[in-house]
Amino acid sequence: MGKMNIYNSMKRRIAGALVFLALSGGSLFAQSGFRYPYLVELTDGTNDVCVIVSRDGKGGVKENLLRKAGDPAPNGTENETAASNGVAPMLEVASRSTQTQQSWNSSFSYCEKLVDRSKDDWRMPTQRELMLLYVMNDYLCDAHHRLRGTFYWCGTDYESSEGGQGSDWAWSVCFNENAGQADSKGKVGQVEGFSYSATNYIRCVRDMTQEEFNQLEESPHQ
Repeated sequence: MGKMNIYNSMKRRIAGALVFLALSGGSLFAQSGFRYPYLVELTDGTNDVCVIVSRDGKGGVKENLLRKAGDPAPNGTENETAASNGVAPMLEVASRSTQTQQSWNSSFSYCEKLVDRSKDDWRMPTQRELMLLYVMNDYLCDAHHRLRGTFYWCGTDYESSEGGQGSDWAWSVCFNENAGQADSKGKVGQVEGFSYSATNYIRCVRDMTQEEFNQLEESPHQ
């Protein structure tokens, strides 16, 4: 099936993403009382805007745990240990996924070509951003934004620290089980590796600036 279990006997659940973001030295609460990371549903006047905030003007997760300003979009050349494998301070989630499963290589061009909410700077999520999306998935702003497929790609390559299988493989996260996809049975919440030629779903994200965030308004149906 072109899949391997990354963790073997160390099968970690995605809840570790919150430990990474909050408990590993990050501030747990903003001055506003929000726990980081938190979700906010906004509107640009026409479209719902779903944003995961890990750090804002009032504080939040330590900056050394985040993607740096100006970090390039993941392009598959960085593995899970790269410094850039972090989470954007403000991460907007695209309103839709691919309708069909696609290869890892095609995922980058899909996000580069995506225009959603009149924005064209979408990218693949990092490994840790995809983990965070899983943690937040049931609480994303509306059913339209929630990820309903099985395995989703991220833009982070997999490099085996044990010198084993790792070349031409990339990270993925299982969001849901599907009776028609045997590989997903019992795998919800797991991070796994797939060969580049395998096919998974894609959900793009984009970095949002504080200035852009401040220009948006709270959704009237929050």
